[in-house]
Order: sequence, then structure tokens, then C-alpha cells
Amino acid sequence: MNTMRSLRLISSVLICFSIASFAQQSSSPESSTKDAGAILSKASSLVDLRAPGAVPFLMLANVALHEGRKSVDGVFAMAYSGSGQFRTVLRFPNFNSTEILNDGTIYRKRSSEGLPLAIWRLQNLMSISAAYRATSEWKIGGVQTEQIGDVALDCVSALSMSSPFPANFSRISIWARGGPPEAKICVNAATGEPFSIERSSSAYHLESVHERYEFSDYQPFEGKSFPRKLLFHAGNGESIEVQVQKLIRSSAFPADEFVGMAGSTQGKYCELPQTTGELMPSSGNAIPFGSGHFEANIYFRVNAAGGVEYAQVVQSSDPLRDKQFVKWFVGTHFPIRSCGGIAIQYETVVTLISGR
Repeated sequence: MNTMRSLRLISSVLICFSIASFAQQSSSPESSTKDAGAILSKASSLVDLRAPGAVPFLMLANVALHEGRKSVDGVFAMAYSGSGQFRTVLRFPNFNSTEILNDGTIYRKRSSEGLPLAIWRLQNLMSISAAYRATSEWKIGGVQTEQIGDVALDCVSALSMSSPFPANFSRISIWARGGPPEAKICVNAATGEPFSIERSSSAYHLESVHERYEFSDYQPFEGKSFPRKLLFHAGNGESIEVQVQKLIRSSAFPADEFVGMAGSTQGKYCELPQTTGELMPSSGNAIPFGSGHFEANIYFRVNAAGGVEYAQVVQSSDPLRDKQFVKWFVGTHFPIRSCGGIAIQYETVVTLISGR
């Protein structure tokens, strides 16, 4: 408990853009007559620790980030007040972050201005409830039955209904928010608990682009069910492992636990914002990046008017082009995100891939 206190244990991770990507068509037999929407809704509700009426809690988890032969260990901690306030802390050797939600305002303090790609993926991994929540941005398909070992699965397919990017971005596969626009989301057919999410893209012959999220070792908690083991795997071999060590009910918090920190950035918090418009280049729609294969993940902080406040390439297959990528995107106008009719600042990671 001393470790938890020293970290000022805190609450649910802010995910500016959730992984609400649903599933690509399953390879299993025929579609069943089960209600896909009901399956997703039940799964989301089971793991939603911050649903209305939820109890206050503390969580502590160990995290391992793997890239090639390198591994980095860190800590994920969260606390929830039971009335909408939360605090989230991430501690890694080269990155620290604290986020607090209080009265509709999110306070954020980080050790770097940008957000490392591994941390972005970690936030997505921990946002299970949002990942299983159907939205109007996805076309949900039928339910397929599958079998993994002795576990029977119900898997729902879906495709992205629209892209925030102009249709004539030829030769380039580009997406934001939830990642690749095709996905398959599975639940344990017996319990209804989230089991796995697979996301990919068949556009421009990029079948190798693949992400997989897995959830296991469920334990009951105050009327909910939450996994103690969470895994992420990328097509390039990178992975994330999360092991939840403690998830306990707690109503005793320090007086300033949910008070905004000095020196933090501030913005309006919205769990389910509305998106309008598309990315509008400053000069033409062609992306002048030349030919050949490349892949880049670019972090953006976008202001309420859709302008780029900050951009940073967080992963690249061709570092010599990084300045070129940023230079082109900084001059663009991003879609507007709003909550209750009020435009808000947001952050996102855009993936840009050219075919071979």
C-alpha cells in the first residue's frame, strides 16, 4: 500500500481517442442470429469501472513494453472518486505522466510534450470499455462463432464508416484514432467478457498491418468483471504486457487527490465527442513524399479550431523523411471535435503508410 500511496494512486486513463474499432469479417463458419449490438453493450458494461453508480477504487498494474530485444518496465496507476473525478499516473524510466479530471476539466502534466507511441497504445489497451462501445462511426456486421482452445467466442465484425481524410490521398494508406479501419472484436460466449480485438487494413496490399489486444484472467470486482492480464501485439513484433496487481475499493483519498496540478495544461474533457469535417491540406491534397515504402506514426495536438498546435513523429521507418512529414501536416486543418456543441482541443496519433 505504501507503493500505491507514494504514486498518489489515481484513476482511469484519459483516452482522447478510444479504440472503438470493431471487427473485421471472421473466418469462422456462418453468422449466427445473435444481436451484435447487445453483445458489445454487455461486454462494455461488464468492464466499465467508471459507469454511473460505480464505486471508488484504486488500481495498480505493472507494465512491460517490448521492442525487439529491448524491454522497459513501468507502472500504471489509477484512482476514481466514484463521482466522476479521477487521477491517472504513468511512471517509466524515460516518461512520466499525471492526468486529473475535475469538474469537466482535464489537467495533464508530462515529462515530454509529445506522447510516445507505446504510451498511446497502452492507453488504448487499458480503455477496454470504450473499445467495446459501438458508435455511429462504425458499421457493425454479424456475429461469427469461433473456438480458441476450450473457449467458445462470439466475434463481431465492423468497418469504419468514414475517414477524416480526403478520398483522393492516392498511393497512401492513412488513418487516425482507432488505427486500421477493419477489425474483429470477440467476447467469451459463456460469460460475455471481452476476449480480444484484432485490427488490420487490406488497403493498398497492406495485409501485414495488424494489431491485436487480448484480455484474460478475469476476477469479479463490485458487480463488475475486470481482466488482470492485458496484452497488445503489433504486426512488427512490438508488444505490451499489463499485469494488474491491485484493484480495491477505497473511499479515502487525500484532500488534493483530484485537484489540478501547478504547471499542468488544461482542457475540456469529453468521453464521447462528436467529429465533423475532414483533414484539409494547406495546399492541394497530394502528399509529396515520393515513392517507395514507408511507415510513420505522428502524434498531433489539435486546438479547438482544428489547427495543429504540436506535431512529432513518434515512430518512423525512414527518419530522413520525418521533418518532411511534420512540415506537411502542420499546415493542415484537422477535423473539429466537440462536446455539447462546444469545440474542444484533442490529441491523436496518425498512421501514414505507403505501399511497397
